[in-house]
Amino acid sequence: MAKTDTSPSAKGGKGNALDGWTDDPRKLLRARANVPIARFERDSTPGWDLGKEAAIEQTAKRGEIMAELQERLWAQANAGESDQSLLVVVQGLDTAGKGGVARHVLAMVDPQGVSMTAFKKPTPTEAKHDFLWRIEKALPKPGYIGFFDRSHYEDVLVPYVQNKLKGGNLEKRLDKINRWEKALGEKNITVVKFALLVSYKEQAERLLERVDRPDKQWKYSPSDIDTRADWFEYQSAYEEILQNSDTDNAPWYIIPADHKWYARHAITEIISRTLADMNPQWPKPTYDVEAERSRILATMDSEQLEDYEDEKAEKAPKRSREEADFKAKVAELNPDADAATVTRKFDGKNAHGAAYDFGAQVTSWKPDGTERLWLSSKAPKHGDPARGGVPICLPWFGNGVDGKQTPKHGLARSQSWQFVGQHQDGGRVIAKWALPKGALATDNGLWADLSATYEVSFGNKLRLQLTVTNEGKKAVDFENALHTYLKVSDIEKTRIDGLQKVKYVDKVPGKEGTRSSKSEIRFEGETDRIYLGSGPVTVKDGTSQLQISTDGASNIVIWNPGGKRAKEFADIKGSEWRNFVCVEAANVLDDALRLKPGKSHTMKYEVAID
Repeated sequence: MAKTDTSPSAKGGKGNALDGWTDDPRKLLRARANVPIARFERDSTPGWDLGKEAAIEQTAKRGEIMAELQERLWAQANAGESDQSLLVVVQGLDTAGKGGVARHVLAMVDPQGVSMTAFKKPTPTEAKHDFLWRIEKALPKPGYIGFFDRSHYEDVLVPYVQNKLKGGNLEKRLDKINRWEKALGEKNITVVKFALLVSYKEQAERLLERVDRPDKQWKYSPSDIDTRADWFEYQSAYEEILQNSDTDNAPWYIIPADHKWYARHAITEIISRTLADMNPQWPKPTYDVEAERSRILATMDSEQLEDYEDEKAEKAPKRSREEADFKAKVAELNPDADAATVTRKFDGKNAHGAAYDFGAQVTSWKPDGTERLWLSSKAPKHGDPARGGVPICLPWFGNGVDGKQTPKHGLARSQSWQFVGQHQDGGRVIAKWALPKGALATDNGLWADLSATYEVSFGNKLRLQLTVTNEGKKAVDFENALHTYLKVSDIEKTRIDGLQKVKYVDKVPGKEGTRSSKSEIRFEGETDRIYLGSGPVTVKDGTSQLQISTDGASNIVIWNPGGKRAKEFADIKGSEWRNFVCVEAANVLDDALRLKPGKSHTMKYEVAID
């Protein structure tokens, strides 16, 4: 099998990032993919098969994300931390829906951070200058979203139709625009351009409606029908523009405009993804937070402060969830986002915990105020899971049964899982994630039909439950493991009891083989064993003991790299190798699972403090 490409672009429609789209609309609607426009269907809905109502609902949801991203863009510029801005260019013939985009898309963000300009026929003063002179004056300031209803491209469209761009002048003008737009990028102005293409038939009906309806008659101008008479010349002009000024610095997106709801939905999606790529952040305060808090406290009486703190504590869990949800959505919209930064915190009466949406990786469990899971002090590289906590290995372990699979330990740990929700149960917090069918697809399609859910209970005990379902029509073979990193004070003083006389496969180079031991496990150098049994086991760490039990697992994996091997791992710094031991529930090698169509398998793992 060829190595699996797990880059964001390769994962395409897998996972939750598309939210109903069959593919990223930036890819589907890019001009270079849709010219010549004579073949472009103006009443189509590329990438969206769920209909109008679902699109309107999803547009509103994206609007919430777009609004916060815009507020961050404004805030960081206002604080002097960034000079980023966004320029949205919308071109289209009369009735194409340019004004509707302004009213229905840009209206979802704070109007204080939007500058709108509608370019009409140049005034006498504007006509005395270069055609870009008036455009330059309308560019968005740092922190703003600039919206151009028509633009500098009017100075290509109209002269082209009037046959005034001859003898290479068309190419010169478009080349000048391309160079100018590239310079905008160097000024931190991100540019996205939308060509709203309405059909000849639909335009006639919209013009007629303007004449027939008193509330729309003000929109109509007798010159509109004169422009319509030059329909085909304008289509040719758009063809030249889209073919010759669609650049990576300032991309053109062709929007089929016969369905207004689709046009607004697609533009909202593309603007949201563009803002996510810009990745605006809340600015850091320029004052001493604690000092200013003390000054405010001095103006409040004790009763008012007590009420405030109670309300703050009550709102804190919700606010934490909302923040994590927002980060997760931005990470999905931005293919280059580091999803491992989306941390969810779970605070219950009996324990506190944390996890990433990336890989649904549990990173913390504090049942008694003491951290019981180990996590590397080194942040992971982009696209890599963190070392530590509880990575999920699926649909293969290591390099797979055949030893040829990459990346190591499967795809599930390098995917953004969908956070389903959380609830309190007594003193526990129970959280749940899901991975949809298709997320584990590889070149050979072996695991494309698998889906998974993962439930974690943070309480006096840590309970993990991984359920894998075969949604296909053929049996699927796979491996899985819960690669748990337990925190210990010193690995060389740690003992593991419960696996005496159980055969194990030794994976340490130079020690390969199958054997068993009559004594408890001690650690001297690298230890890498796959036990052909499932415990239960006891991890003895000085006066503390952890009881590990599993269900639905045929193997226990014990691993610690030892001091010498640890030097090969960039994410195990210094003597950190001394402070963890991996005790993993697994189904690997000859104990790999075969799941029949429509069936599910659940593996459980529990840690209790003795």
